[in-house]
Amino acid sequence: SEWLDRQGKAAVNFQLSILLYAIISAVLTVFVVGIVLLLVVFVLDIIAVILAAVRARDGKDPGYPLLISFIR
Repeated sequence: SEWLDRQGKAAVNFQLSILLYAIISAVLTVFVVGIVLLLVVFVLDIIAVILAAVRARDGKDPGYPLLISFIR
């Protein structure tokens, strides 16, 4: 279905975005700020996935934060 296709693309795009943010944060671990950013990215990933699952259960679009659209 169209709704399921949108949900899947949004989830994949969000995880690819999180991967990109984690790689950038890992590079920045040379400086102390990278360690903090890795923790923020990890917590953001967990919270956003849980909230998106709840919204999907209610039949709404997930609305992931900081989403980069790699797959359209």
